[in-house]
Amino acid sequence: MLEPTPHRGLLSVAGLDFLACAINRRIHYAWVMVVCSMVIVGASAGVRWSFGVLIVPMSEQFGWDSGVSSFAYFVVFISAIPITMIGGWYTDKHGIRLMLPVGVALFTLGMALTSTVTEIYQFSIFYGVLVGGVHMVFSALLTATVTRWFHRRIGLAVGLVFSSTGIGPVMMAPLFSYLVDTVGWASTFLIIGLPAGAAMFVAALLLRSLPGDMGRTAYGEAATTVGDVAAVPAQPLTLRMVQADRTFWFLLAIHLLGCLGHSVLIVHVVPMAVFNGVSALAAAGLISAISGTSIASRFGVPILTERWGGRTTLTLALLLQSVAIVMYLGASSIVPFYAISFIFGLGLGGEMSGFPVINGKYYGRAAPLNSIHAWEWSGGLVGMALGGWLGGVLFDLTGAYTWSIVLAATASFATLPFILSLPGRSDRQPIINLAPTPVSA
Repeated sequence: MLEPTPHRGLLSVAGLDFLACAINRRIHYAWVMVVCSMVIVGASAGVRWSFGVLIVPMSEQFGWDSGVSSFAYFVVFISAIPITMIGGWYTDKHGIRLMLPVGVALFTLGMALTSTVTEIYQFSIFYGVLVGGVHMVFSALLTATVTRWFHRRIGLAVGLVFSSTGIGPVMMAPLFSYLVDTVGWASTFLIIGLPAGAAMFVAALLLRSLPGDMGRTAYGEAATTVGDVAAVPAQPLTLRMVQADRTFWFLLAIHLLGCLGHSVLIVHVVPMAVFNGVSALAAAGLISAISGTSIASRFGVPILTERWGGRTTLTLALLLQSVAIVMYLGASSIVPFYAISFIFGLGLGGEMSGFPVINGKYYGRAAPLNSIHAWEWSGGLVGMALGGWLGGVLFDLTGAYTWSIVLAATASFATLPFILSLPGRSDRQPIINLAPTPVSA
């Protein structure tokens, strides 16, 4: 079980430690955790989501076909799987004080190196692994860590962090598009990457693993809590115990299939619109449309999940996503592309954002939440990798995006049987009681 650690860690900066303590005296440090997590997740998501803007200019310069360029997107998620799994285990054991600053440094290095690529293997390593892969670790681990800081308002906290995944691309995708057109894609990575990396690094140094690190209890929690989700059982859950329950695997399957469905569109909606005669500049705005509307569901679904339970919110989100994907089959001009993208963004954001709250409801805050979420996230990463890559391959084979959309819709609708098999809602107690009962003497 993760224990509170001293304020000064290996990468601590005295000035930032003083600032952290000063802030902690005025407000609950849980909200600092939310803001810093939003900076890191938002900035890195803005870069990763802008991938679709880069496909056309880089493919034209280097002669890459759609399947080849989409392979880098595949690498983003495949490379993130082992990093996320290790990260989940490490942060459950040792916290985030070392991992997050090192991750930000690697992310920034990847942005700088991406500006120098001339071959697809270089792009796959520098952008795929160091930029995209590390970003996925940020998203998985920070949302799980934030849940440890909240006893009440957990839905609001998680919703704010997840909303930054939409805010970042809304701000950065148009900037990427403008800079690519004016200074070229190579310079764009330096102009955006270095300032973003600096801001993320400062935020990473302000993060703490547990409320006890700042002399606090979780937000909304009394100094001692008896008989509720925050209490630590005499025999806490282990990851193996959680994995013995079928709900764990249902959640993983939902995330895998849902991500496979929406990743086809995230990667290919811009080239798909261009293929249908939409200008490149107008098509680039589709990323912002999807990301912008996803902000509402990324923010709202964790709050609603706290009230309604995961089964209800996931059903609504995946139905919305699935129907929108099918509607893309009829899009042939800019207006329907944007209209459908607004609907798609709402479903996508809802599918992604409820899992940290669901895990807390099902297993309790004493469970190894970082590891649980890392496993679920890894399932989603497999889906994202396959969807983005196969969408490009199917286009190369058929000369159209019809079968790419069919693949996406099939995967998205396939989540529904798993969702309907989930346990119902619960208010304060973990739904799934897996902890062993102590044996009386």
